[in-house]
Amino acid sequence: MQEIRGNDIGMIFQDPMTFLNPILKVGTQIEEQILRHTKCSKKEARERAIELMKKVGIPSPEKRIDQYPFQFSGGMRQRIIIAIALSCNPKLIIADEPTTALDVTVQSQILELLQQIAEETGTAIIMITHDLGVVATLCQKINIMYGGQIVEHGTTDEIFYNPKHPYTMGLLRSIGTHTNGERQSLIPIPGTPINLLNMPKGCAFCPRCEEAMKICIEEQPPEMKMPDGHFASCWLNVKAAMEEEKGGRQ
Repeated sequence: MQEIRGNDIGMIFQDPMTFLNPILKVGTQIEEQILRHTKCSKKEARERAIELMKKVGIPSPEKRIDQYPFQFSGGMRQRIIIAIALSCNPKLIIADEPTTALDVTVQSQILELLQQIAEETGTAIIMITHDLGVVATLCQKINIMYGGQIVEHGTTDEIFYNPKHPYTMGLLRSIGTHTNGERQSLIPIPGTPINLLNMPKGCAFCPRCEEAMKICIEEQPPEMKMPDGHFASCWLNVKAAMEEEKGGRQ
Protein backbone atom coordinates (compact mmCIF):
# COMPACT_ATOMS: atom_id res chain seq x y z
CA MET A 1 0.00 0.00 0.00
CA GLN A 2 1.36 3.42 -0.97
CA GLU A 3 2.03 5.75 1.95
CA ILE A 4 -0.07 8.92 2.07
CA ARG A 5 1.60 11.84 3.87
CA GLY A 6 -0.05 14.94 5.30
CA ASN A 7 0.74 17.17 2.34
CA ASP A 8 -0.60 14.50 -0.06
CA ILE A 9 -4.14 15.15 1.21
CA GLY A 10 -6.43 18.00 0.24
CA MET A 11 -9.47 18.95 2.35
CA ILE A 12 -12.77 20.46 1.19
CA PHE A 13 -14.93 21.76 4.05
CA GLN A 14 -18.71 22.18 4.04
CA ASP A 15 -18.94 25.87 4.95
CA PRO A 16 -16.73 28.02 2.71
CA MET A 17 -17.56 31.28 4.50
CA THR A 18 -16.21 30.09 7.85
CA PHE A 19 -13.21 28.29 6.32
CA LEU A 20 -11.94 31.25 4.29
CA ASN A 21 -10.36 34.18 6.15
CA PRO A 22 -12.65 37.19 5.48
CA ILE A 23 -9.84 39.75 5.73
CA LEU A 24 -7.43 38.07 3.30
CA LYS A 25 -7.72 38.12 -0.48
CA VAL A 26 -8.62 34.74 -1.96
CA GLY A 27 -5.40 34.75 -3.97
CA THR A 28 -3.35 35.15 -0.80
CA GLN A 29 -5.11 32.15 0.74
CA ILE A 30 -4.42 29.92 -2.26
CA GLU A 31 -0.82 31.11 -2.60
CA GLU A 32 -0.17 30.45 1.12
CA GLN A 33 -0.67 26.71 0.61
CA ILE A 34 1.52 26.63 -2.48
CA LEU A 35 4.36 28.55 -0.83
CA ARG A 36 4.20 26.41 2.32
CA HIS A 37 4.34 23.03 0.62
CA THR A 38 6.27 23.60 -2.62
CA LYS A 39 9.52 25.24 -3.59
CA CYS A 40 8.53 28.21 -5.73
CA SER A 41 8.69 31.99 -5.82
CA LYS A 42 5.88 34.37 -4.90
CA LYS A 43 5.35 35.07 -8.61
CA GLU A 44 5.12 31.38 -9.45
CA ALA A 45 2.66 30.84 -6.60
CA ARG A 46 0.44 33.62 -7.94
CA GLU A 47 0.54 32.15 -11.44
CA ARG A 48 -0.36 28.75 -10.03
CA ALA A 49 -3.25 30.30 -8.04
CA ILE A 50 -4.65 31.92 -11.19
CA GLU A 51 -4.32 28.61 -13.03
CA LEU A 52 -6.20 26.80 -10.25
CA MET A 53 -8.97 29.42 -10.17
CA LYS A 54 -9.40 28.98 -13.90
CA LYS A 55 -9.44 25.20 -13.49
CA VAL A 56 -12.29 25.29 -10.97
CA GLY A 57 -14.37 27.64 -13.11
CA ILE A 58 -13.77 31.09 -11.59
CA PRO A 59 -14.33 33.70 -14.35
CA SER A 60 -11.67 36.39 -14.92
CA PRO A 61 -9.27 34.86 -12.35
CA GLU A 62 -6.58 37.47 -13.10
CA LYS A 63 -8.89 40.13 -11.62
CA ARG A 64 -10.75 38.09 -9.01
CA ILE A 65 -7.57 36.80 -7.40
CA ASP A 66 -7.29 40.15 -5.60
CA GLN A 67 -10.86 40.12 -4.27
CA TYR A 68 -12.08 39.09 -0.81
CA PRO A 69 -14.36 36.14 0.07
CA PHE A 70 -17.41 38.36 0.65
CA GLN A 71 -17.21 39.41 -3.01
CA PHE A 72 -17.89 35.80 -4.11
CA SER A 73 -21.13 33.82 -4.08
CA GLY A 74 -21.42 30.65 -1.96
CA GLY A 75 -20.76 28.44 -4.97
CA MET A 76 -17.72 30.50 -6.03
CA ARG A 77 -16.33 30.42 -2.47
CA GLN A 78 -16.62 26.64 -2.51
CA ARG A 79 -14.70 26.62 -5.81
CA ILE A 80 -11.96 28.62 -4.09
CA ILE A 81 -11.76 25.97 -1.35
CA ILE A 82 -11.49 23.29 -4.04
CA ALA A 83 -8.67 25.29 -5.64
CA ILE A 84 -6.88 25.38 -2.28
CA ALA A 85 -7.37 21.62 -1.90
CA LEU A 86 -5.84 21.09 -5.35
CA SER A 87 -2.97 23.52 -4.85
CA CYS A 88 -0.34 20.88 -4.03
CA ASN A 89 -1.53 18.15 -6.44
CA PRO A 90 -2.81 15.81 -3.70
CA LYS A 91 -3.21 12.08 -4.21
CA LEU A 92 -6.32 12.16 -2.02
CA ILE A 93 -9.04 14.74 -1.34
CA ILE A 94 -11.38 14.45 1.65
CA ALA A 95 -14.66 16.25 0.92
CA ASP A 96 -16.69 16.83 4.09
CA GLU A 97 -20.30 17.59 3.09
CA PRO A 98 -19.00 19.90 0.32
CA THR A 99 -22.45 20.81 -1.04
CA THR A 100 -24.44 21.22 2.21
CA ALA A 101 -24.51 25.03 2.21
CA LEU A 102 -25.30 25.34 -1.51
CA ASP A 103 -28.55 25.43 -3.47
CA VAL A 104 -29.48 22.49 -5.70
CA THR A 105 -28.24 23.99 -8.97
CA VAL A 106 -24.85 24.93 -7.51
CA GLN A 107 -24.61 21.52 -5.80
CA SER A 108 -24.85 19.86 -9.20
CA GLN A 109 -22.12 22.11 -10.60
CA ILE A 110 -19.76 21.37 -7.70
CA LEU A 111 -20.32 17.62 -8.00
CA GLU A 112 -19.63 17.74 -11.74
CA LEU A 113 -16.44 19.68 -11.00
CA LEU A 114 -15.25 17.12 -8.44
CA GLN A 115 -15.99 14.28 -10.85
CA GLN A 116 -14.09 16.07 -13.60
CA ILE A 117 -11.10 16.67 -11.31
CA ALA A 118 -11.00 12.99 -10.30
CA GLU A 119 -11.09 11.87 -13.94
CA GLU A 120 -8.51 14.39 -15.20
CA THR A 121 -5.97 14.19 -12.37
CA GLY A 122 -6.45 10.66 -11.03
CA THR A 123 -6.98 12.09 -7.55
CA ALA A 124 -9.01 9.85 -5.24
CA ILE A 125 -11.91 11.51 -3.40
CA ILE A 126 -13.41 10.44 -0.08
CA MET A 127 -16.90 11.93 0.15
CA ILE A 128 -18.38 12.33 3.64
CA THR A 129 -22.11 12.99 3.31
CA HIS A 130 -25.64 12.15 4.44
CA ASP A 131 -26.98 12.89 0.96
CA LEU A 132 -27.50 9.55 -0.77
CA GLY A 133 -28.17 11.37 -4.05
CA VAL A 134 -24.63 12.75 -3.92
CA VAL A 135 -23.31 9.26 -3.13
CA ALA A 136 -25.15 7.71 -6.08
CA THR A 137 -23.84 10.41 -8.44
CA LEU A 138 -20.19 10.50 -7.43
CA CYS A 139 -19.10 7.37 -5.57
CA GLN A 140 -17.95 3.95 -6.75
CA LYS A 141 -17.58 2.38 -3.29
CA ILE A 142 -19.54 3.13 -0.13
CA ASN A 143 -18.87 2.69 3.59
CA ILE A 144 -22.01 2.99 5.74
CA MET A 145 -21.13 4.14 9.27
CA TYR A 146 -23.14 4.09 12.47
CA GLY A 147 -21.88 4.78 15.98
CA GLY A 148 -18.39 5.48 14.66
CA GLN A 149 -18.11 2.04 13.04
CA ILE A 150 -18.44 0.77 9.47
CA VAL A 151 -21.53 -1.47 9.46
CA GLU A 152 -21.69 -2.18 5.71
CA HIS A 153 -19.40 -1.60 2.75
CA GLY A 154 -19.38 -2.44 -0.93
CA THR A 155 -19.89 -1.00 -4.39
CA THR A 156 -22.55 1.63 -5.01
CA ASP A 157 -24.79 -0.90 -6.79
CA GLU A 158 -24.40 -3.48 -4.00
CA ILE A 159 -25.35 -0.98 -1.30
CA PHE A 160 -28.26 0.63 -3.17
CA TYR A 161 -29.78 -2.50 -4.67
CA ASN A 162 -28.93 -5.17 -2.09
CA PRO A 163 -28.56 -3.56 1.36
CA LYS A 164 -27.95 -6.04 4.16
CA HIS A 165 -27.83 -3.90 7.29
CA PRO A 166 -31.01 -2.47 8.92
CA TYR A 167 -29.42 1.00 9.17
CA THR A 168 -28.61 1.04 5.45
CA MET A 169 -32.16 -0.09 4.68
CA GLY A 170 -33.49 2.67 6.94
CA LEU A 171 -31.42 5.31 5.15
CA LEU A 172 -32.75 4.19 1.79
CA ARG A 173 -36.37 4.13 3.04
CA SER A 174 -35.98 7.66 4.38
CA ILE A 175 -35.61 9.07 0.86
CA GLY A 176 -38.84 10.32 -0.67
CA THR A 177 -39.55 8.49 -3.96
CA HIS A 178 -41.93 8.76 -6.89
CA THR A 179 -44.05 5.78 -7.97
CA ASN A 180 -46.51 5.97 -10.89
CA GLY A 181 -46.14 9.74 -10.91
CA GLU A 182 -47.01 10.10 -7.21
CA ARG A 183 -44.58 11.07 -4.48
CA GLN A 184 -44.30 8.43 -1.76
CA SER A 185 -43.88 9.54 1.85
CA LEU A 186 -40.48 8.89 3.39
CA ILE A 187 -40.20 6.52 6.34
CA PRO A 188 -37.94 7.94 9.08
CA ILE A 189 -35.65 5.74 11.18
CA PRO A 190 -37.23 5.43 14.66
CA GLY A 191 -35.44 6.46 17.83
CA THR A 192 -32.51 8.82 18.30
CA PRO A 193 -28.81 8.60 17.34
CA ILE A 194 -26.54 6.70 19.71
CA ASN A 195 -24.60 8.55 22.41
CA LEU A 196 -20.95 7.94 21.52
CA LEU A 197 -19.97 8.54 25.15
CA ASN A 198 -22.25 5.72 26.30
CA MET A 199 -21.93 2.99 23.71
CA PRO A 200 -23.96 -0.21 24.25
CA LYS A 201 -22.32 -3.59 24.80
CA GLY A 202 -23.74 -5.11 21.63
CA CYS A 203 -24.77 -3.65 18.27
CA ALA A 204 -24.85 0.16 18.32
CA PHE A 205 -27.95 0.22 16.10
CA CYS A 206 -29.84 -2.27 18.28
CA PRO A 207 -31.94 0.35 20.22
CA ARG A 208 -33.38 1.64 16.92
CA CYS A 209 -33.66 -1.67 15.07
CA GLU A 210 -37.16 -3.14 14.69
CA GLU A 211 -35.70 -6.62 14.13
CA ALA A 212 -33.28 -6.66 17.07
CA MET A 213 -32.73 -9.98 18.84
CA LYS A 214 -31.39 -10.81 22.30
CA ILE A 215 -27.88 -11.45 20.95
CA CYS A 216 -27.86 -7.96 19.40
CA ILE A 217 -28.00 -6.49 22.92
CA GLU A 218 -25.21 -8.68 24.25
CA GLU A 219 -22.63 -9.00 21.46
CA GLN A 220 -21.33 -6.98 18.54
CA PRO A 221 -22.06 -8.71 15.22
CA PRO A 222 -19.18 -10.05 13.11
CA GLU A 223 -18.50 -8.71 9.63
CA MET A 224 -19.90 -11.16 7.12
CA LYS A 225 -19.38 -11.46 3.37
CA MET A 226 -22.61 -11.43 1.37
CA PRO A 227 -23.20 -13.66 -1.70
CA ASP A 228 -22.68 -10.68 -4.04
CA GLY A 229 -19.28 -9.90 -2.46
CA HIS A 230 -19.97 -6.91 -0.23
CA PHE A 231 -19.79 -6.96 3.58
CA ALA A 232 -22.21 -6.21 6.43
CA SER A 233 -22.13 -6.55 10.22
CA CYS A 234 -25.53 -7.74 11.43
CA TRP A 235 -26.74 -10.75 13.42
CA LEU A 236 -29.70 -11.09 11.05
CA ASN A 237 -27.32 -12.12 8.28
CA VAL A 238 -25.63 -14.64 10.55
CA LYS A 239 -29.03 -16.07 11.47
CA ALA A 240 -30.09 -16.28 7.79
CA ALA A 241 -26.84 -18.07 6.86
CA MET A 242 -27.28 -20.59 9.68
CA GLU A 243 -30.87 -21.30 8.66
CA GLU A 244 -29.82 -21.72 5.03
CA GLU A 245 -27.06 -24.12 6.04
CA LYS A 246 -29.45 -26.08 8.25
CA GLY A 247 -31.98 -26.31 5.41
CA GLY A 248 -29.30 -27.57 3.04
CA ARG A 249 -28.45 -30.46 5.41
CA GLN A 250 -32.06 -31.64 5.65
